[in-house]
Amino acid sequence: MTGQMIGNTNFLLDISPPKDRPTYISLRGTLRFPVMIFPLIGGIIVQHISYNFLFMVTVLSVLSGFILTFRLHEPREKVPVKEMHDGNF
Repeated sequence: MTGQMIGNTNFLLDISPPKDRPTYISLRGTLRFPVMIFPLIGGIIVQHISYNFLFMVTVLSVLSGFILTFRLHEPREKVPVKEMHDGNF
């Protein structure tokens, strides 16, 4: 988990404009709050549905995240600012 946090933080620092970096880092921390309740949601799913359903949801979530990582661009390559704001990475 520490390696993931280091990678995520560094990637965020690479893609964010220097003047907005504190805002980006603060938002990342704030938006990660719902992740803290995932174990509780997992327990509720197991209690009311099944382990199989929970594992299926987990596999689909991890697979979706893995597929979405292919849309990330190399932050050290120079991308024109206009393209970055248009969503065409």
